Amino acid sequence: GANNFRIVLAGQTGTNGVFTLSSTPDLGFHDTANTLQFAQDSIVQYEGLTLTRNSNALTDVIEGATINLMGTSASEVRLTINNDRSTLKTNVQDMVTTYNDLLTLFDNFTATDSDAEMAGALSEDGALVRFLKDKIRSTVFADSSTASGNMSAMRDLGVSINRYGTIIFTEATYDAAVLSNYDDVVTMLTADTSNANLYAGSNKGLAQDIATSLIDLTDATGVVTLRETTAKTDKTEYEEELVKLEKKMDRIYNRYLDQFGAMEGLMATLDSTKNYLTSQLESISKAYDSD
Repeated sequence: GANNFRIVLAGQTGTNGVFTLSSTPDLGFHDTANTLQFAQDSIVQYEGLTLTRNSNALTDVIEGATINLMGTSASEVRLTINNDRSTLKTNVQDMVTTYNDLLTLFDNFTATDSDAEMAGALSEDGALVRFLKDKIRSTVFADSSTASGNMSAMRDLGVSINRYGTIIFTEATYDAAVLSNYDDVVTMLTADTSNANLYAGSNKGLAQDIATSLIDLTDATGVVTLRETTAKTDKTEYEEELVKLEKKMDRIYNRYLDQFGAMEGLMATLDSTKNYLTSQLESISKAYDSD
């Protein structure tokens, strides 16, 4: 019967993937009728420019957007690009949740009458916990280095703190700010930068202000890192002292065992002497009674 051939090659896309097949005897690989698809580039007219790419997914035409070409068009196609504002709202809400979760952790770490995991772990280091609480609160609620219009801090996005120290998110305030001052919100948070150098001298917005301040707590010279190093040193010293104490307790225990053994021997001797004396006294008493 007839032999059917199907050859699938994976490699570069577009015209870079062009190849030809031949065979002896001629099996018809080069025949147009046997070709499922010719390798070719995508060609797009964009704002008067002709763009040729080796893929149907264009990622370098509009910054931050991926254009997927689904078919050809003889007429112009209008693209409308909108900011996904829901992501910002989700991130703000997540920040509020994370902040409050951290406060709960701090409360557990300093509690002495709680059954929570790690309860009391920092009960003797309350000064560090208070410092971290104050530092984080002042950082989150500080004014942005790039205030814009009416937007200067998280309070303008509906984030506030109640009398218990917990922060709350007022959605209506946030929605109104984003609806009427979205560009100012972006500037306040990012200084209209993207992937800015952390160590550059220019302002980078409140988001990076907060990140930089928190990183300072945990970098090589940060207070948390230094406290961790001190704690590890203390732990090592305590372990060494504990080994010494255990050896000392073993010696004391063995001495007590020896002393207890000697005392038991003495008690046994005294008990035997008592029994002997009792017996002798009883004998003497009976002798006198018999007279």
